[in-house]
Amino acid sequence: MLSLQCADRRSLHSLRATEVLMIHYYIALTGKAWVFNQRDWGIYIRELKNERAETRITERLDEIRKFVRNPILHPEVNVDADQALPLFELTGGVVVLIMEELLRLTPTVTAVST
Repeated sequence: MLSLQCADRRSLHSLRATEVLMIHYYIALTGKAWVFNQRDWGIYIRELKNERAETRITERLDEIRKFVRNPILHPEVNVDADQALPLFELTGGVVVLIMEELLRLTPTVTAVST
């Protein structure tokens, strides 16, 4: 079994957290549950675009997907600390934008309850 380094695990968690927020953003935009069977960033982003999600969010998500997420998820790739920091910054930036949108779309949600 492949043993992941600390930076690998944190990178994976950062990407997973962003993925969860994409689904919450879709639900807030549409008022509907996520009905697609696949768990794929390409599909998440496509459906967010179809629902007229903020372009600045979908463009950043797509950049992360193409240039960061997809390349590092291969089993033979290890992420070191120097590579992990930019990933945290990228995902952290888009997470802030999604949270701002979630707060705008669902005003009863507060930073404390999220």
